Amino acid sequence: MEQLWLSAISEYGFPVVITFYLLYRIEKKLDTLNQSVLKLQTICPLNQSKYSMQLSSKIGAEAEERPKVKLVD
Repeated sequence: MEQLWLSAISEYGFPVVITFYLLYRIEKKLDTLNQSVLKLQTICPLNQSKYSMQLSSKIGAEAEERPKVKLVD
């Protein structure tokens, strides 16, 4: 295994090999995270219309609370 790493480093360079290794590890973790989120959606279904209405009302309320700033030319 060491020989494989050393030959890859000598052929492609240390930063390239480390980058591909880290991307491979992150990809596996992202796949696991994606599966967990999909499983969570089946366990706890979210009423999309109710959520979107609550979210839009919160955004509207925040916009009304912000003070209006007048730009000076």
